[in-house]
Amino acid sequence: MASLKLLFSLLVLTSVLSIQASYPCFEGNGVNVLESKKVNLSLYYETLCPSCASFIVNELAAKLFDPEGDPITS
Repeated sequence: MASLKLLFSLLVLTSVLSIQASYPCFEGNGVNVLESKKVNLSLYYETLCPSCASFIVNELAAKLFDPEGDPITS
């Protein structure tokens, strides 16, 4: 059983490393990362959850509309 877990772990590790090695890097490919100035934000939350409402009002809105922060939502 232990050898089966070891074999599975090695298979997963090999898969992750091969995917990462084949993933194209942004550097040197002519991709301008700062090209987009705005982002789209989709928020899915439970409407009756008090913690969700508190997070949206106190944390998220404060970060999005902070005049000192990045103007990504202007």
